[in-house]
Amino acid sequence: EFLYQFVVLGEVDVRKLHWIGTLKRGILKWEYAEFLEQVGNLERKEDKESAETVSDAVVKANIEQIRKWRADEVMGKEMLKLMEPELKEREELGEERGLKLGEERGLKLGEERGLRLGESRLGELVSRLLSEGLLDEVRKAASDEQARQQLYAKYSIA
Repeated sequence: EFLYQFVVLGEVDVRKLHWIGTLKRGILKWEYAEFLEQVGNLERKEDKESAETVSDAVVKANIEQIRKWRADEVMGKEMLKLMEPELKEREELGEERGLKLGEERGLKLGEERGLRLGESRLGELVSRLLSEGLLDEVRKAASDEQARQQLYAKYSIA
């Protein structure tokens, strides 16, 4: 059983001491991490001393679990060190794939847009030439790029 007695001398602001709720067996990792963060943020000497007492009790009640968490963290860091070259290689491969896909998509979109624009320009040119009855010019525009470019300029088709 986990029994502690507290003697409170004076008024206690429960909002500032809410971490006392960590005094239990079976503390969860997030509760412990939050507790450590809160203790680290304490400024007053009295609060730090109280927190140290609570911290000692929490550690004693949960020593095996806390050791496991610390070992997991150390092991995790060591595994990351060992795997760093492979992770870096995979990251670079992912970046390459992403760039390649992005380039392909950009090219496809650019080609589609260019095709639509070109068709629109040619359609406008043919329409104007036909409205003026210039069928021979339509044939020229269809087969001769230089003639087509001159007609675009003549009719101010951008």
